[in-house]
Formats: sequence, C-alpha cells, structure tokens
Amino acid sequence: MKYALPSAVAVVLLIGGRVFEDRWSEKSGSVKVRLDNIGRNLEGWEAHDHELEGQQASWAQLSGYLNREYVHTATGRRLAVLLVWGRPDPVSQHTPDQCYPSAGFAPVSEMTRESIDADTPRAAAEFFTRDYAKTGPDPSRLRIYWAWNADGRWQAPDDPHDALGRHRQYYTYGGGVLFKLYIIREVTGEEEAHDTETCKEFMRLLLPEFRKQLFPES
Repeated sequence: MKYALPSAVAVVLLIGGRVFEDRWSEKSGSVKVRLDNIGRNLEGWEAHDHELEGQQASWAQLSGYLNREYVHTATGRRLAVLLVWGRPDPVSQHTPDQCYPSAGFAPVSEMTRESIDADTPRAAAEFFTRDYAKTGPDPSRLRIYWAWNADGRWQAPDDPHDALGRHRQYYTYGGGVLFKLYIIREVTGEEEAHDTETCKEFMRLLLPEFRKQLFPES
C-alpha cells in the first residue's frame, strides 16, 4: 500500500534522533518531546516507523516529523500517521486541498469537520476529513483526517493561519511551536468506502498517547 504523504509540509526544524529542541524560543530554554514513548502497540495495532524518502527526505532535513504506519494484526487494516511540527506560520498552512491535487489526487467527497471524543473528560478533538482519489494505471483513494494542536487541543478552524499561525504567545511550547497531524487510510472496495468508524476508533487510541507525550500538563 502506498500513501502519498503531503509533500508541501513546510516546517523549519532540525531533529536529532527522536528528540525535538525548540530553537525559536525568545528565552534560552529548550523544549523536548520524546516520540519513542508514543505507543507502538495500541490494542492490536502495531507500528512501523518510516523515513521520508527522495525529495521528501530533503525537506525532512529542515523538519520535525513522525512518519509511522500502524497495521491491525487481526484484520490487516493499515493507517498512516504523519505528525509534523515547527513554526506556526508555515505549519498552519499547506492543507491537503493544496497538496494532494499537485500529486494527482482530486477530492471525491465534501470536506467535513468531525468531533472525536478521545480523552474524556477533556474536550473532544476536532478534525477535518475528506476523501481524495487518483485515477489512471495506479488508482488510489485516500481518506484523510487532519488537525492542528498548539495547547493540547486538536483543532480544525476554518482559517488555521488566522486562528493559529499568528498567536504564538498563547502556545504551550516556548517560541510558539505548532503541531499538525494527518491520519491517512487507503480505501479499497465499497465496504471500506462506507466504513467511517475504523479511523475514528484508532484515533481514540492514538490521541491520548500524543497528549501524554506532547502536552502532559493539559
């Protein structure tokens, strides 16, 4: 299975191993996020990390990211998880409707906003979702969920650049680091096309893991 990960993600961050250091704080302190602690086995979902390759690898030299595939051992279902982070202005932009058409994918469903109650009693996470498809000799249909996080809440604002990219002083991380998360599933056959629960059930397992590692005080 091939996932066309969003290639226009623009983040200005260098990473060493799995540790992120905030280089933009106006103060001398740094912030560290240890991504190896994010669950690799989530109730039957097993994870495999991947490096971004080719041209994406050149972007990764200036990026912070977690690129991971989860496979459900009982059903064989697969989900790609791409977490990126960096300065709010670029990370708040470059949404799938901008990135995927350039890779040959066209939207085949309406873009909707969904609430995922993943970490009660905390507020529900909000994600945009939309299906994109590519025709031709190697056709593919992808269901994509995406959202941003500045302070422990996954948000899907109408104008993320205005809502998140310009207000660094409200961010939990020093220097104003913004996170963006993509959950991507390749949809094959009519049964999967009508399956709206697999991604959401998985997100209910994954999102609390991200909160514990990225925003433990929230």
